[in-house]
Amino acid sequence: MIPPSAEPTARKDGESKTASGLSNGVTYTVAEADYSADGNVTESTGAEGTIDDEKPATAAFINTRDTYGDLTVTKTVNGNDADANKAFTFIVTLSDTTITGTFGDMEFTNGKATFELKDGQSKTASGLPNGITYTVSEADYSGDGYVTESEGAEGTIDDEVPATAVFTNTRDTYGDLTVSKTVKGNDADTNKAFTFTVTLSDTTVSGTYGQN
Repeated sequence: MIPPSAEPTARKDGESKTASGLSNGVTYTVAEADYSADGNVTESTGAEGTIDDEKPATAAFINTRDTYGDLTVTKTVNGNDADANKAFTFIVTLSDTTITGTFGDMEFTNGKATFELKDGQSKTASGLPNGITYTVSEADYSGDGYVTESEGAEGTIDDEVPATAVFTNTRDTYGDLTVSKTVKGNDADTNKAFTFTVTLSDTTVSGTYGQN
């Protein structure tokens, strides 16, 4: 005789289904389809047992699906008076303050990581939980003459699209050039105009700078 079995049924999060009026003493097995290919990890309690008229049987199934993503912070230094060897300090703050440990290139304590980057360098925090939010901040270097621009400094970790925070620091300084003329001699013409040409190494400079 083939043991009776229930027709397959689907349950969503928080839902349940009860089979009532089962004969006391019969045994049961509850099996869930395999969803590991979808990234689900299944845990269960009471998946097998015996019907007891004094103690209702419960089979509890928990499916957990976690995915992870990456966050990369990059640094570029520009300007005519920038220091390419200067180290800039960054802080990455995660919305999940329980995150502690090493994630790729970053060391987190209570959801925060502090590190330094120089021109052209980057660091990547890998394996961060999908869906958490992040904020990347850089220390204030305006007192050193740097102007900071950033893209992607805030966002959400996505297991399909790596997050990138790009920081650019620019430091330009400026100076003056004065050309003076003196005419000497017992027959010099102090009213004569002499023509000068100033040539700069930076051929992109165009426009009027100071006096004509």
